[in-house]
Amino acid sequence: MKGWWVVTENQTLPEMQELSDQIGEFVYYWGFKRIHGKIWAHLYLAQKPLDAADLVRLMNISKALVSISLRELMEYEVIQQVGKSPRGTQLYRTNPDILQVIMSVLRQREKRMLARVQAAYDGLNKVSEAERERSGLSAANLAQLAELIQKAVVSLDAFISLKAVDFGDWQQAFTLPNGADQGGFNAGSTADGDGRNHPKEAAYAR
Repeated sequence: MKGWWVVTENQTLPEMQELSDQIGEFVYYWGFKRIHGKIWAHLYLAQKPLDAADLVRLMNISKALVSISLRELMEYEVIQQVGKSPRGTQLYRTNPDILQVIMSVLRQREKRMLARVQAAYDGLNKVSEAERERSGLSAANLAQLAELIQKAVVSLDAFISLKAVDFGDWQQAFTLPNGADQGGFNAGSTADGDGRNHPKEAAYAR
């Protein structure tokens, strides 16, 4: 008799595919990869935590792409590991703490972007004033840009350090209803995740 955690080889609904595609497009607009949004959608709407093989089967992409994407989503704290399946595979779910996700993204991405802007500004500022003038650069605007960058850094740091931001409405929207908790450690399929080549994979990875 098969284990109780084993389910039949269900196919992804076309409507679910369309939804995950649109979520992928949405997060791509904000600087993430499309695949990040698609994986998040599948994990968020799944009845139980999923492993990499589940995502390979549901999304028809390679195991390598899934593994890389899961690692990147873990770095941003967008998803969480929630133990092992009965087969011994790592299970994942979306992070239910939306505030933690937002703050993590701000710390790890926006702060790095601002740091790169600051470094580039410093490089230009080291060029002699005479050379900048010959290139037609405005000294006054360059000084004003320094202030803008500093204000952006200070504002971002202040926002990240906030301890009492009211995200109640967002938190409630992302709280799963009773009986739909993804916290269980049950596997969702018997897919082997062989990592075969798939025609849509290049588009997913962007």
